[in-house]
Amino acid sequence: MKHPKVSNKPIKVQVRRTFLKIIAASVLATAITYILTLILLIYHEQNTILPANYYEQQIPAIYKYIEKKGEVLLGSSEKDRLEEIIPIEGMEYQVLNAAGDILYGTYNATVINNSKDIYYKLNKTEGYKGSYIHYIPVLSADDNKTLQGVVLLIYDLKLGYTNNYYRFIYTFAFTTALLPPFIYIILFTLIFSKRFANGINKPLSMLMTAYQKVGEKDLDFEIIYESGDELGQLCNAFNKMKEALKHSLEYQWKLEQERIDTIQNLAHDLKTPISNLMIYAESLLSQDNHSNDKLNRYLQVIHDNAERSVQLVSQMQYTTDLEYDESHLLLAPVNITDFVHAKLAEYELKASRKKIIITFNSSNAYGANFYIDIEKLERILDNVLSNAVSYTPTGGTISVFLKIKNNYIHYTIQDTGIGFQGKVIEKATQRFYRGDNARNSETGHSGLGLYISKQLLEKMNGSLTVGNSETGGARVEIWHKIYHQT
Repeated sequence: MKHPKVSNKPIKVQVRRTFLKIIAASVLATAITYILTLILLIYHEQNTILPANYYEQQIPAIYKYIEKKGEVLLGSSEKDRLEEIIPIEGMEYQVLNAAGDILYGTYNATVINNSKDIYYKLNKTEGYKGSYIHYIPVLSADDNKTLQGVVLLIYDLKLGYTNNYYRFIYTFAFTTALLPPFIYIILFTLIFSKRFANGINKPLSMLMTAYQKVGEKDLDFEIIYESGDELGQLCNAFNKMKEALKHSLEYQWKLEQERIDTIQNLAHDLKTPISNLMIYAESLLSQDNHSNDKLNRYLQVIHDNAERSVQLVSQMQYTTDLEYDESHLLLAPVNITDFVHAKLAEYELKASRKKIIITFNSSNAYGANFYIDIEKLERILDNVLSNAVSYTPTGGTISVFLKIKNNYIHYTIQDTGIGFQGKVIEKATQRFYRGDNARNSETGHSGLGLYISKQLLEKMNGSLTVGNSETGGARVEIWHKIYHQT
């Protein structure tokens, strides 16, 4: 997890610097854009931009043409020739007769109301609605003195363009002149913020990877992030926390291993003398000691307690092995209904001694074949059924229900005993936990049966819950995933 050396400045300072870089880069880029645009405009100005008085400068040439044509211009047939002389892309015109009537032209609004106004405005220029109008007289071709009409030229004093293409280009350029600063701000914000985000995301990604490794119990790593900012301090703090956690876990693992070794050694040490007791007790019981009933009773007590001790030691060893068992399920095909029937049959003799009735109901599992781990399921059912038989009073009932639901097999075992009392429900599946009734009974339970069952069920993608039935007896519900042939 190595990362190159980065800024030692606090993140707050880095944010400010990033903001200043965005502003500076945007201002510089905008200035360069305006300068280049201005140079381009100046370069093309002579050929593309017309001066403000361009149309006013065309009046003398138009005047000479009108003077030459005379009253011929009053005929509409001269319209096309006249428009070849007048630059109509930036100048409008209107041809009137001596009475002030409009004959033709590109400007249709009435400017002169009567013939008297014509004489006062000839050869003059006046402002009109933000524009300018110049009046050129149309004289008789015979004496070049008699007024026959007048031509009005309407124009503006502003910059013009040689054609509509350049008009569009320059209009667009001036209209969008305010856009570059905003465009550059957005562009440089994306660039610099991405760089800033990458600088933050890399250590955060390293921290997330480290977090996942810790979750996987892998503490053999180190975050190498050389920075004096808050993220660097956070990485250093995480490294220190990891080291402290590593030392703590190593110590706990050592203690746990010592505990396991102690239990295994104790179990091994207990098993040998207890087994010897059982051998000698069995040997004495097998002899003809019928004359001494008291001796037989004592020997039977020794044998029974030794047998219980062996079972307890075996469960302790199995529990320890189960905690560190990472083996896969040993799946085998089985008819689940027949399997449960056979398992219940194993307990009929023990149940009959207490006159206990065992009932079985399978709502939707008859004839169903699945792949299951038979050994694990047998141990689970043995633990639950043995508890049920032990705690069900004489003349009671044990009911077993089996059903298939949502790709899971569900088992419910309930009895008519005293049920789970108070806090027992919450702690029944804890290791070595036994309720007061169990401790005071002669069943010899170790408090490991339900704990082992739950651990096995979790390996089969299932679990168990305990509670009481409506009649007050204990109810244990277990379930595990259905497996099919692959």
